[in-house]
Amino acid sequence: MKNTTINRHLGLPAVFFPALAFLSGSAVAAVVTTPTIIGSGTPFSGSYSAPNLFDGSKDTDYASQGGGAAGTWVALDFGTAVSIDRMFLITRNNNVDVVGGSQLIYSTDATFDGSDPVIDLGAAGDSGIGKLVSFASISSRYVKWQVTTSGGPSNNLGGTELRFLSTPAGTEIHNPTVIGGYAAYNGDYALQNAANGILGTDYSGREYATNAGGTGTYVDFDMGSTIPIAGFDFFDRIGAVDRITAFDLIFSNDPAFATTVDTLSFAPGSQWGYGETFAPVDARYVRFQATAGVGGNPGMQEMIFYKSTIPEPSVPVLGISILGAGLFIRRRS
Repeated sequence: MKNTTINRHLGLPAVFFPALAFLSGSAVAAVVTTPTIIGSGTPFSGSYSAPNLFDGSKDTDYASQGGGAAGTWVALDFGTAVSIDRMFLITRNNNVDVVGGSQLIYSTDATFDGSDPVIDLGAAGDSGIGKLVSFASISSRYVKWQVTTSGGPSNNLGGTELRFLSTPAGTEIHNPTVIGGYAAYNGDYALQNAANGILGTDYSGREYATNAGGTGTYVDFDMGSTIPIAGFDFFDRIGAVDRITAFDLIFSNDPAFATTVDTLSFAPGSQWGYGETFAPVDARYVRFQATAGVGGNPGMQEMIFYKSTIPEPSVPVLGISILGAGLFIRRRS
């Protein structure tokens, strides 16, 4: 895993868990690798070109030159077929260049035509909102995002950030409840925004921000019951400041975290849209604890968790007892 330290005390060596090998060796983030842009509608200017959709900045947009519905689009090449089951577009941060509706067209080649399957993404919204849209998983190398209707008086349509997600193999999305955390900056930046399915900036209900939390920033999540937690995606606040560059996930079956099951440490740095999978940890509660960052009011836009769907293997009976041996594993890769 990239820049990741995992400390875990195990009662059995990893060799006894072959079914979990897919989770233990490398990062399998649900955020799909940034694709190559192979075409787009004419940009408003060089400062509003399509690569801005993937630069992790809220201050740069892709905007078409009056393209409206028909002339606002981006064609993408992932290099190989990838599975996609969710996406979001953070819209341009104004209420006049409004994407009324859009669709994904996916293809086996770089030529998009009327025979290619289409997914309707619904209304995108305005003023910097990013709605997480889910759909049946597709596998495609080429994808085209195409605006279908305009929802405002101006036709310089486009977006601020565009991301595609894929649920990691052997897992399913599990939606938690936020039950606590460091005090929010104000009601517009409430704790509940950390897991509400909406990303975006500058307006109420889109991100959680602390009131001078710094590295004291934390968020407590309740999974509803003890489950095998096997991964996450983390979308930080988007900007040059108020960012979390490293954090711990602390697992517990106690909502006060007086006792813990495990602690995993991660360091995404400045990467926006960061995820990892790992060998499942059975726990009901997870505390996200910042350990390093930039700026005084950090928080997050969204945290997504994944539950393992692979049955736990039975342990074979051996001629000698090793159940009490206990191994300490420190893995860095």
